[in-house]
Amino acid sequence: MTTFIIARPTSKAVITEAHFKERGLSAMALPIVNISLNQHLSKNNNDADDTYNFDALIITSTYAVDWLVDCSGFNLINFDLIKHIVFVGESTASAFQRSWQKQFDSDKALQANLTIASPSNSEGVLSNECFVFCDQLNVGLLKGKGGRNLIENVLAQKGASITVLDVYERIVDTQLLETLNLTINDTHCMVATSVEIVDALFSYYDKQSLKTIKWIVPSIRIKDYANSLGVNQVFLSKSANAHDLVTKSIELA
Repeated sequence: MTTFIIARPTSKAVITEAHFKERGLSAMALPIVNISLNQHLSKNNNDADDTYNFDALIITSTYAVDWLVDCSGFNLINFDLIKHIVFVGESTASAFQRSWQKQFDSDKALQANLTIASPSNSEGVLSNECFVFCDQLNVGLLKGKGGRNLIENVLAQKGASITVLDVYERIVDTQLLETLNLTINDTHCMVATSVEIVDALFSYYDKQSLKTIKWIVPSIRIKDYANSLGVNQVFLSKSANAHDLVTKSIELA
Protein backbone atom coordinates (compact mmCIF):
# COMPACT_ATOMS: atom_id res chain seq x y z
CA MET A 1 0.00 0.00 0.00
CA THR A 2 1.19 3.49 -0.85
CA THR A 3 1.85 5.73 2.13
CA PHE A 4 1.37 9.43 1.45
CA ILE A 5 3.81 11.68 3.31
CA ILE A 6 2.08 15.02 3.74
CA ALA A 7 4.69 17.76 3.94
CA ARG A 8 2.76 20.89 4.82
CA PRO A 9 2.86 23.77 7.29
CA THR A 10 2.17 22.67 10.84
CA SER A 11 -1.34 24.12 10.99
CA LYS A 12 -2.51 22.11 7.96
CA ALA A 13 -0.44 18.92 7.95
CA VAL A 14 -2.37 17.05 10.65
CA ILE A 15 -5.74 18.20 9.31
CA THR A 16 -4.82 17.00 5.82
CA GLU A 17 -3.61 13.69 7.22
CA ALA A 18 -7.02 13.18 8.84
CA HIS A 19 -8.75 13.81 5.49
CA PHE A 20 -6.55 11.19 3.84
CA LYS A 21 -7.28 8.60 6.51
CA GLU A 22 -11.02 9.29 6.33
CA ARG A 23 -10.86 8.16 2.69
CA GLY A 24 -8.99 4.98 3.60
CA LEU A 25 -5.55 6.17 2.52
CA SER A 26 -2.37 5.45 4.45
CA ALA A 27 -0.91 8.85 5.36
CA MET A 28 1.69 10.45 7.62
CA ALA A 29 1.85 14.16 8.44
CA LEU A 30 5.23 15.84 8.09
CA PRO A 31 4.73 19.33 9.58
CA ILE A 32 8.09 20.77 8.58
CA VAL A 33 7.13 24.40 8.03
CA ASN A 34 5.86 26.95 10.53
CA ILE A 35 4.05 30.12 9.47
CA SER A 36 5.22 33.38 11.03
CA LEU A 37 2.79 36.27 10.66
CA ASN A 38 4.23 39.74 10.17
CA GLN A 39 3.40 41.44 13.46
CA HIS A 40 5.25 44.65 12.61
CA LEU A 41 3.68 45.71 9.34
CA SER A 42 2.41 49.28 9.32
CA LYS A 43 1.88 52.08 6.85
CA ASN A 44 5.05 54.14 6.93
CA ASN A 45 4.73 57.25 4.82
CA ASN A 46 4.07 60.96 5.18
CA ASP A 47 0.31 60.74 4.56
CA ALA A 48 -2.06 61.77 7.30
CA ASP A 49 -4.15 58.70 6.52
CA ASP A 50 -2.79 55.71 8.42
CA THR A 51 -4.66 53.08 6.37
CA TYR A 52 -4.03 51.56 2.98
CA ASN A 53 -6.55 52.67 0.36
CA PHE A 54 -6.97 50.18 -2.47
CA ASP A 55 -9.36 49.83 -5.40
CA ALA A 56 -8.71 46.09 -5.52
CA LEU A 57 -7.21 43.61 -3.09
CA ILE A 58 -5.63 40.21 -3.80
CA ILE A 59 -5.53 37.71 -0.92
CA THR A 60 -3.31 34.76 -1.75
CA SER A 61 -3.84 32.30 1.12
CA THR A 62 -5.58 31.52 4.39
CA TYR A 63 -2.41 32.68 6.15
CA ALA A 64 -3.00 36.17 4.75
CA VAL A 65 -6.49 36.00 6.25
CA ASP A 66 -4.92 34.98 9.58
CA TRP A 67 -2.82 38.14 9.37
CA LEU A 68 -5.92 40.28 8.83
CA VAL A 69 -7.41 38.84 12.01
CA ASP A 70 -4.42 38.34 14.31
CA CYS A 71 -2.31 41.35 13.36
CA SER A 72 -5.02 44.04 13.04
CA GLY A 73 -4.92 43.89 9.26
CA PHE A 74 -8.62 44.64 9.09
CA ASN A 75 -7.83 48.01 10.69
CA LEU A 76 -4.78 48.70 8.54
CA ILE A 77 -6.68 48.41 5.24
CA ASN A 78 -9.65 50.61 4.39
CA PHE A 79 -12.15 48.04 3.13
CA ASP A 80 -14.80 50.71 2.50
CA LEU A 81 -12.95 51.81 -0.64
CA ILE A 82 -12.24 48.39 -2.12
CA LYS A 83 -14.33 47.50 -5.17
CA HIS A 84 -12.85 44.04 -5.91
CA ILE A 85 -11.31 41.32 -3.76
CA VAL A 86 -9.72 38.38 -5.58
CA PHE A 87 -8.89 35.22 -3.64
CA VAL A 88 -6.50 32.41 -4.48
CA GLY A 89 -8.49 29.32 -3.56
CA GLU A 90 -11.96 28.62 -2.25
CA SER A 91 -10.59 27.99 1.23
CA THR A 92 -9.09 31.49 1.29
CA ALA A 93 -12.41 33.04 0.27
CA SER A 94 -14.31 31.02 2.88
CA ALA A 95 -11.81 31.89 5.62
CA PHE A 96 -12.09 35.58 4.75
CA GLN A 97 -15.88 35.60 4.82
CA ARG A 98 -15.97 33.80 8.17
CA SER A 99 -13.40 36.19 9.60
CA TRP A 100 -15.24 39.25 8.27
CA GLN A 101 -18.49 38.15 9.89
CA LYS A 102 -16.73 37.42 13.16
CA GLN A 103 -14.85 40.73 13.09
CA PHE A 104 -17.78 43.00 12.24
CA ASP A 105 -20.89 40.85 12.81
CA SER A 106 -23.75 42.66 11.05
CA ASP A 107 -22.41 46.14 11.81
CA LYS A 108 -20.46 46.52 8.58
CA ALA A 109 -21.46 45.28 5.15
CA LEU A 110 -18.75 44.35 2.69
CA GLN A 111 -19.24 46.36 -0.50
CA ALA A 112 -16.54 44.76 -2.63
CA ASN A 113 -17.16 42.26 -5.41
CA LEU A 114 -15.68 38.91 -4.29
CA THR A 115 -14.21 36.50 -6.84
CA ILE A 116 -12.03 33.39 -6.71
CA ALA A 117 -9.14 33.13 -9.15
CA SER A 118 -9.51 30.36 -11.70
CA PRO A 119 -7.23 28.51 -11.78
CA SER A 120 -6.14 29.04 -8.18
CA ASN A 121 -2.73 30.53 -8.94
CA SER A 122 -1.04 33.73 -10.11
CA GLU A 123 -2.18 33.22 -13.69
CA GLY A 124 -5.75 32.84 -12.48
CA VAL A 125 -5.49 36.10 -10.57
CA LEU A 126 -4.13 37.95 -13.59
CA SER A 127 -6.92 36.63 -15.84
CA ASN A 128 -9.59 38.06 -13.53
CA GLU A 129 -11.78 40.56 -15.36
CA CYS A 130 -10.99 43.39 -12.96
CA PHE A 131 -7.33 43.26 -14.09
CA VAL A 132 -7.93 43.18 -17.85
CA PHE A 133 -7.77 46.97 -17.99
CA CYS A 134 -6.09 48.22 -14.83
CA ASP A 135 -4.23 51.41 -15.76
CA GLN A 136 -4.14 53.64 -12.65
CA LEU A 137 -5.85 50.92 -10.57
CA ASN A 138 -4.59 50.93 -6.98
CA VAL A 139 -4.03 47.29 -6.03
CA GLY A 140 -3.02 45.69 -2.74
CA LEU A 141 -1.42 42.23 -2.68
CA LEU A 142 -1.35 40.20 0.54
CA LYS A 143 1.17 37.42 0.14
CA GLY A 144 3.93 35.41 1.80
CA LYS A 145 7.54 36.53 1.70
CA GLY A 146 9.28 35.32 -1.45
CA GLY A 147 7.47 33.65 -4.32
CA ARG A 148 7.24 34.34 -8.01
CA ASN A 149 6.53 38.10 -8.08
CA LEU A 150 4.52 37.44 -11.24
CA ILE A 151 1.35 39.23 -10.12
CA GLU A 152 3.02 42.46 -9.13
CA ASN A 153 5.27 42.54 -12.21
CA VAL A 154 2.46 41.99 -14.71
CA LEU A 155 0.05 44.42 -13.05
CA ALA A 156 2.75 47.09 -12.87
CA GLN A 157 3.44 46.61 -16.59
CA LYS A 158 -0.28 47.19 -17.22
CA GLY A 159 -0.12 50.51 -15.41
CA ALA A 160 -1.51 49.54 -12.04
CA SER A 161 -0.15 51.01 -8.83
CA ILE A 162 0.56 47.95 -6.72
CA THR A 163 1.45 47.70 -3.04
CA VAL A 164 2.89 44.35 -1.93
CA LEU A 165 2.42 43.45 1.72
CA ASP A 166 4.47 40.44 2.84
CA VAL A 167 2.14 39.45 5.65
CA TYR A 168 3.62 36.05 6.51
CA GLU A 169 6.73 33.93 6.08
CA ARG A 170 7.26 30.18 5.82
CA ILE A 171 9.99 29.02 8.23
CA VAL A 172 11.38 25.50 7.86
CA ASP A 173 11.50 23.53 11.11
CA THR A 174 15.11 22.39 10.81
CA GLN A 175 15.08 20.87 14.30
CA LEU A 176 12.26 18.50 13.35
CA LEU A 177 13.99 17.55 10.11
CA GLU A 178 17.23 16.83 11.94
CA THR A 179 15.61 14.67 14.63
CA LEU A 180 12.97 12.85 12.60
CA ASN A 181 14.19 9.44 11.54
CA LEU A 182 12.43 9.09 8.20
CA THR A 183 13.61 6.73 5.48
CA ILE A 184 12.08 7.33 2.06
CA ASN A 185 11.31 4.19 0.06
CA ASP A 186 9.39 3.18 -3.05
CA THR A 187 6.13 2.70 -1.14
CA HIS A 188 5.98 6.41 -0.42
CA CYS A 189 4.34 9.26 -2.31
CA MET A 190 5.34 12.78 -1.26
CA VAL A 191 2.71 15.52 -1.01
CA ALA A 192 4.41 18.93 -0.94
CA THR A 193 2.64 22.28 -1.13
CA SER A 194 5.44 24.82 -1.60
CA VAL A 195 8.86 25.24 -3.18
CA GLU A 196 10.32 25.86 0.27
CA ILE A 197 9.09 22.45 1.40
CA VAL A 198 10.55 20.69 -1.63
CA ASP A 199 13.86 22.45 -1.03
CA ALA A 200 13.88 21.45 2.65
CA LEU A 201 13.15 17.79 1.87
CA PHE A 202 16.05 17.64 -0.59
CA SER A 203 18.32 19.28 1.96
CA TYR A 204 17.68 16.71 4.70
CA TYR A 205 16.66 13.41 3.07
CA ASP A 206 18.24 11.04 0.58
CA LYS A 207 18.11 12.79 -2.78
CA GLN A 208 18.10 9.65 -4.88
CA SER A 209 15.15 8.21 -2.99
CA LEU A 210 13.24 11.47 -3.38
CA LYS A 211 13.89 11.45 -7.12
CA THR A 212 12.45 7.98 -7.63
CA ILE A 213 9.14 8.23 -5.73
CA LYS A 214 5.90 9.86 -6.88
CA TRP A 215 5.08 13.41 -5.86
CA ILE A 216 1.83 15.36 -5.69
CA VAL A 217 2.04 19.16 -5.82
CA PRO A 218 -0.63 21.87 -6.29
CA SER A 219 1.07 24.16 -8.81
CA ILE A 220 3.10 24.15 -12.01
CA ARG A 221 5.75 26.27 -10.28
CA ILE A 222 6.34 23.58 -7.64
CA LYS A 223 6.23 20.84 -10.29
CA ASP A 224 8.85 22.61 -12.39
CA TYR A 225 11.07 23.05 -9.35
CA ALA A 226 10.80 19.36 -8.40
CA ASN A 227 11.56 18.42 -12.02
CA SER A 228 14.66 20.63 -11.94
CA LEU A 229 15.92 18.60 -8.97
CA GLY A 230 15.54 15.35 -10.89
CA VAL A 231 12.05 14.22 -9.85
CA ASN A 232 10.29 12.69 -12.86
CA GLN A 233 6.97 11.49 -11.42
CA VAL A 234 5.27 14.72 -10.37
CA PHE A 235 1.46 14.90 -10.47
CA LEU A 236 -0.63 18.07 -10.22
CA SER A 237 -3.61 18.40 -7.91
CA LYS A 238 -6.27 20.98 -8.67
CA SER A 239 -5.30 23.05 -5.63
CA ALA A 240 -3.60 22.82 -2.24
CA ASN A 241 -6.77 22.20 -0.26
CA ALA A 242 -7.16 18.83 1.42
CA HIS A 243 -10.06 17.69 -0.77
CA ASP A 244 -8.13 18.18 -4.02
CA LEU A 245 -4.98 16.58 -2.61
CA VAL A 246 -6.99 13.55 -1.53
CA THR A 247 -8.71 13.32 -4.93
CA LYS A 248 -5.38 13.20 -6.75
CA SER A 249 -3.96 10.74 -4.21
CA ILE A 250 -6.85 8.31 -4.74
CA GLU A 251 -5.97 8.26 -8.43
CA LEU A 252 -2.39 7.19 -7.59
CA ALA A 253 -3.05 4.84 -4.66
